[in-house]
Amino acid sequence: MKVDIIGPKENLVEKAGEILLSAKSLADNVVVFPGKRPAHFLRKFLAEKKGSALKAPVIASMDGFIDLVAEELGFDAPAAPQLDLAWLLYDGSKTGLCRVIAADPKALALDSILPWALKIIGDFEELKIELKTQKDLSAYDSLLPEDLKPDSFIKKLESFSRLYGEFYAAVEKEGLLTRAMKYAEAAGKISQFNHKRYENIIFAGFFALTNAEKIILKHLSNYNAQVLLESGPGLEEQFQFLELSSPVTSHRSQVTSNQSPVTSNRSPVTSHKPETALHFYKASDTHGEIFKLAELFNSHSSTLKPSDPKTLNPFGSRDVIVLPEARALFPLIENVLPKVENYNISMGYPLVSTPVYALIDALADLLDKKGEAGYFAPNYLNFVFHPYVKNIYFKADSGECRVDSKRSAEPSRIIFQTIEEHVSSRVNKYITLKEIENDAELLRTAADKLNNCGEKIGPADIKAHIAALHKTLIVPFEKIKDIGGFAAKLLDFISYISENSTAPLHPYWAPFVERAIEHIIELRNSRLAGIGFAGAGGYFKFFKTFIRDAAYPFPGAPLKGLQVLGSLETRGLKFDRVYFLDANADILPAPRKEDTLLPHFVREGLGLSTYKTRERRSRYYFTTLLAGAREAHIFYKDSADKERSPFVERLVWDLERQGKEPDESDAHFRIKFAQGPPAPAGKPEELIAELACREFSPSAIDTYLNCGLQFYYKYALGLKEKDELSGDIEQRDIGVMVHEILENFFKPRIGRPLEIKKEDYALMFEEAGRTFDARMKNHGSGFEYLIKRQIEKRLSDILDHHRAKLAGVTVLAVETELKAEISTRYGGIKLKGRADRIDLRGAVTHILDYKTGAAAGAPNWSRFDLGLRADWPGTLKSVQLPFYLLAYLEEKKGAGIRNMDASLMLLGREEIQEETLFRERYKKVPDKAVFSGVYRQAITVLIEEILDPALAFTAAPDETPCAACPFKTLCGRQWVE
Repeated sequence: MKVDIIGPKENLVEKAGEILLSAKSLADNVVVFPGKRPAHFLRKFLAEKKGSALKAPVIASMDGFIDLVAEELGFDAPAAPQLDLAWLLYDGSKTGLCRVIAADPKALALDSILPWALKIIGDFEELKIELKTQKDLSAYDSLLPEDLKPDSFIKKLESFSRLYGEFYAAVEKEGLLTRAMKYAEAAGKISQFNHKRYENIIFAGFFALTNAEKIILKHLSNYNAQVLLESGPGLEEQFQFLELSSPVTSHRSQVTSNQSPVTSNRSPVTSHKPETALHFYKASDTHGEIFKLAELFNSHSSTLKPSDPKTLNPFGSRDVIVLPEARALFPLIENVLPKVENYNISMGYPLVSTPVYALIDALADLLDKKGEAGYFAPNYLNFVFHPYVKNIYFKADSGECRVDSKRSAEPSRIIFQTIEEHVSSRVNKYITLKEIENDAELLRTAADKLNNCGEKIGPADIKAHIAALHKTLIVPFEKIKDIGGFAAKLLDFISYISENSTAPLHPYWAPFVERAIEHIIELRNSRLAGIGFAGAGGYFKFFKTFIRDAAYPFPGAPLKGLQVLGSLETRGLKFDRVYFLDANADILPAPRKEDTLLPHFVREGLGLSTYKTRERRSRYYFTTLLAGAREAHIFYKDSADKERSPFVERLVWDLERQGKEPDESDAHFRIKFAQGPPAPAGKPEELIAELACREFSPSAIDTYLNCGLQFYYKYALGLKEKDELSGDIEQRDIGVMVHEILENFFKPRIGRPLEIKKEDYALMFEEAGRTFDARMKNHGSGFEYLIKRQIEKRLSDILDHHRAKLAGVTVLAVETELKAEISTRYGGIKLKGRADRIDLRGAVTHILDYKTGAAAGAPNWSRFDLGLRADWPGTLKSVQLPFYLLAYLEEKKGAGIRNMDASLMLLGREEIQEETLFRERYKKVPDKAVFSGVYRQAITVLIEEILDPALAFTAAPDETPCAACPFKTLCGRQWVE
């Protein structure tokens, strides 16, 4: 056998082409590459050299060559689909499969078994292509050291080997064929292959081979087969298997040592080409890499000559951008490739990263978390706000309905936004579809919004639209019979989206969805179609496992323009300029984690590939790619959790060892992060006039007291933070429930002295239960149950506090609206608020406000100074309690301030406490009449400042409150935490 190992600057494809051109007949030759891409370049080379039409040789990938052998030897049936193999493994060997994964077949759900089946088949196929037998597996335990031979492991390995034999016996019985079986049979029957009809059989560009491939090469090496390799690290070790079959030749390659059993004819070096010029770029993230690459392309475009004289494009098929991972592909498409006249993308883009998959995934999450109380609201909103759902065209059957556009998606977006606002205001995190469809307030609000936008759509049409979407997109998946039915429902789901939304306007909808449909149809037509799971979640879980490795291949002209390839697609190819992205240790080489049932030491002992194999392969192809280039630009991330690849470290080390300074530069965003003070907001006349006409609440005045800009955004402009519906019960939700429970508990006790008895605790819990049922469904388990128990404990503490410290008080009113008007230099200004409770404590009328947080505080009369305006946020703190007294006294003309007080009941502290407005401080008591007047003046001053046109709204000098402010991004203090 002739083994040619070419130098790093020589072209493997052209070398193979020269061998073919020296043959008597091109058509009577076979060239086999590891992948498909080199075939395009070889055909181009032959066509250019011949200068005329030619009858091409057979040019194939290794899979294609195995098909050629199989066709000649009569076992050329197509490989069985993976799903049919999974069915065969499950149907015929369910018990054995469960033994392997150490699970009870009776206890393990089907949806948990099938993903394991797919993984096990992957291991089986790897064993088969490596020509491992059941005997090899079952005998392996004798090779293990004693400390690695627990009974459980040995039983698992025995079950695995038995299942391995049973599986392929079942496959043969069914008359099926797998890819690995085809390789194994080709290796077993290669002696029957008629190699004589080919003048040359050339295997070019290989590195790591399976045992089946090695046997094929060993046999053919005794005849007319040639092996054409590129020099690189680890090559000698990989081809030691040719020792027995290679005839002695007169020359050795430079990459083989004197002790190497592999002999070769090394092609003579015809020219001395310069070493590769290496350039390194480090960035903080992928975007930094992409922007640096774009900057580099701009500079190259202005300095390089066109690669093709017919165009002005300086980039051609001799230039390549290598993406080890597909996640950088779309940033590349958007920011770099528009600057290139012609380009070809041949790497696949994973379907799990597409919007189509995200849509199905959102539907899966919605159905998976459905409980007795309904759908989990955050999952529902996540689904309906997917761009393909929220942009479904509005259709109405009512003759009164008028939509400006026959195909308008605007109404759907407004309707879903209304649903979000409505659902986000609820404490209950679960909701049924019927609740949404029949909520009169929601439908009326949505109709009002649509009418304000010029769309004449009534509540009935909105209800019909929502119900139709639920019926079409969600309800069909609530009951699924089997996998075939699930696949059919998915096809209907996608078809509806395609026909009734703006999805087809997305540039990648059609190609991505077509690829997804191909796999769904495969699922529907597989032997698994008749199998059913316990719930919808099982179907989606299995679908995700099945489609995990699916990818969309970008179409393109393989030889036209700049090439965009994955790292393995560069095998056997030479490029002048290489741009290699994401050269980081977590990607290059591939991660050590292996998706296999067999432990690393078992795989290594059996001679299967491991992370070490992948590392050697990655190093070899990375090295040969760069060694063959005139210049290489290597990009990598440099951050706390990212480090450059060890392959890059080796390149840098080699340069430094030669006394050369590596050409390394940083990729920087040209962004100024300097932060100036928040700009004040002026007060136009229209704004002053509008503010003077409104009612001021204590909350609004408190907001201004703490920050004028926050008041401006919230109350002057009417901006508000969007309610986000989280999966957890928030503090606000707890406050709403506690206030409601306390209101309903104390309301029946109005007018009589309060005496908390033992039975009142049970009554309080009954009241809490009604509130939980109404606002927090599904509170019998999980996180909601814990919140319920915490609230019940705090309610018990509240009763304890009343029993110990408030016995005998009389509740006069609960949830009382209080109004007042205050005179200012801008006229009378209306005030309005709501007190949680009004008590009679002895002879004192006491206004009480519950605070579920722990940070609230009452004004400090001993420190408050009307003349020290800058200190008010810390001494006045809040006008809420002074306002309650002011408003109450205005409504109750006969009441006097000396028989009044107010307090905050702090329910969020470890022990329940009350902060009283006129409490004794430092053994002194305030003159209520004096301080009531002082507080009234303070409120007047604050309102006059708000209405003063010469006084702009300014940010708080103290940045501490900014951390929780929803408007800090608007004012420029988003960095405060």
